[in-house]
Amino acid sequence: MFFYKKRPELEKEILARTNTFIKDIKNSPDLSKFIEVFGITGPAARGQATHKGSDIDFYCITSKLSPLKSIWIRNKFVKLFNNLPVDVELLIFSPKIYKKPDLMYFEFSSSGKVLYGKLRKKAKISQIPKWESMQILTYRGGPFLNAHSNRNIDYEYSKLILGIGEALLLISGEYIADNHKRSNRVISNNLAKKIPGFISEHNKAYNFRYKDKSFGENKSKLISNGNHFLRLAWKQIMEIYFDRNYIDAINELKKIKPNLFINLGNIIFYTFNNLRFNNKLKFSFRNPYVREILLTQQYLSNPRKYSKLRSEICLSWKTAPRFWRKD
Repeated sequence: MFFYKKRPELEKEILARTNTFIKDIKNSPDLSKFIEVFGITGPAARGQATHKGSDIDFYCITSKLSPLKSIWIRNKFVKLFNNLPVDVELLIFSPKIYKKPDLMYFEFSSSGKVLYGKLRKKAKISQIPKWESMQILTYRGGPFLNAHSNRNIDYEYSKLILGIGEALLLISGEYIADNHKRSNRVISNNLAKKIPGFISEHNKAYNFRYKDKSFGENKSKLISNGNHFLRLAWKQIMEIYFDRNYIDAINELKKIKPNLFINLGNIIFYTFNNLRFNNKLKFSFRNPYVREILLTQQYLSNPRKYSKLRSEICLSWKTAPRFWRKD
C-alpha cells in the first residue's frame, strides 16, 4: 500500500500508469536493452508510508552509462504522474552501482520491489561508504533550514530528526532498511545516547510521522531544537569519520582538490541548479565543494550566525557533489 490511509482509486491509478511505463519498456527494443532493472523503493515499497504522507520513489538501473538518455527516461516517467496529488520520482543509476553500492541501492536491494528485470546482487550495509552519513545530514538539513518561514516546519523538523537517527546508525554500521525497526535501533544506539535529549526527540518525531501526534512546540522552538541537534550530530559524525576534532576534519576536507574535469563539471552542475532553485545566477569559479565546506565551517563554528547563512547553505547542500570519500 502506497499510503498510510487507504486510497484505492489513487493507488489503482498509480499502478495503471506504472504498468504503462513497463509496457513501453517491453515494447521498445531500445528501452528494453537500456533499462536493466525497474522497481519501487523506499517506504512505499515496504508498506511503511507515514501518517503525514510519503512520496513514491521508483528505482532504475541501466545497462550502460548514458546521462542524456537517463534524463529523457526520467522526464518521460515523471510526466506520467504530473497531474496526480502525490510526488513521484525516478532514481536512475548506471551498472556501476553494483560495484560501488550506495545507501539508495542498499535500500532497494534490501526491501524494494522489482517490477521489471532482475537484480544481479544485493548490497550489504558494510559496503556502504560511511561518508554517506554526512550526506544524510545535508539532505535532511537543507530543506529544514530552508523551511524556517514555512507553516509545515513540524514536518521538515520530523524528517530532520529521523534523518539524524539514520546518519548515526549508518556511521555505526547499524543501519537497516525498515522504518520501524530502524527507529528501535536508534533508541539503543550508543551515539544517539551521547547527544543529550536526542532519543526523546527522536521518539516524538516518530510519533508525529506514524501516529499523528503533535510535537507540542511552537515554530521558533522547533527551529532552535533542529539547529541544535543538527550541529551536535554533524560534529559527532565528523569526529568519528576522521578520528579527530571536527575543525581539523574540515581543514583536511578543504585540502582535497578535484581534477580539472570534475571541477568544471561541478561548476556547470552548480550553475544549472542555482538557476533551478534560486532563479538567480550567482556564478563563481570556486568549486561548489569548497564553497560547501566553507559554509559548513561557518555554520558549525557560529550557531548564532546560521540564520544569515541559511539560504546559502541550503542552496549549496542541494547542488554540491560530495568528495568526502575516504573509504
